[in-house]
Amino acid sequence: MSREPGFQVTGEAAERYAATSYPFMSPFVAALAQYVHAGDAVLDVACGTGYATEVAADRAGDKGTVTGVDVNPGMVQVATLHAKGRYEIHLAPADRLPFPDAGFDVVLCQQGLQFFPDIRAAFDEVVRVLRPGGRFAATFWAAREKSPYMGALLKGHSDVLGYSPPQDQVFTSEPAKFVAGATEAGLIGVTVEEVVAEVALPSLPAYAEAHLGALPWAAGLDAETRKDIAKAATAELHAYHTPDGGARVPFVSHLLQGRSRP
Repeated sequence: MSREPGFQVTGEAAERYAATSYPFMSPFVAALAQYVHAGDAVLDVACGTGYATEVAADRAGDKGTVTGVDVNPGMVQVATLHAKGRYEIHLAPADRLPFPDAGFDVVLCQQGLQFFPDIRAAFDEVVRVLRPGGRFAATFWAAREKSPYMGALLKGHSDVLGYSPPQDQVFTSEPAKFVAGATEAGLIGVTVEEVVAEVALPSLPAYAEAHLGALPWAAGLDAETRKDIAKAATAELHAYHTPDGGARVPFVSHLLQGRSRP
């Protein structure tokens, strides 16, 4: 993330994020992983707690190198702990990457583009650090109504507290602005598609309550309020409930990919 004010978590919230968000992030991390080959030098921009960074390290193998970068100190701290020496993590914004030109075969960005205040500047940096013919791939959430769990949390917040949290920035129904930014910066062959995943969530409302404790707009609420929001979200998801007390819910993300000029 690049001076991104939209998703900042600290301390225990960053650890809770790492523990609770992976169930619905994992299908989209897998979508990015296909762009990493054995021996690649990989950069994961807006790496958060390191979901895609870790999978990229598995894919790149011993002959590859993997680096993650994020502007959020809490996320960077957790990602560094999880790295265990397998990859490097740096604190830096996406529009001022602390790396030399043409140093990476692949640049990934998992659910980060929507937080960049200057998308063109971030894409300029992507192009700068990619080697000729290098690959870029990013995921970012589609419109909120396409991911009912997300919508249920936000509606639960509104129902309990009487106002909506400021998270419209997280979702986008207009991926064209990211395609334009990538193309204008010099990436070629830029395409965007929807990736749809049906995700099995753990027991509700306990899972939703734990996840709320990792979100910037809910982590600061008292435990009883988070519990009430989780109950409201669980009721909203009644059509997706499973016999084990969890839920099977669709999540939809955009996948944008392109490459640098040879």
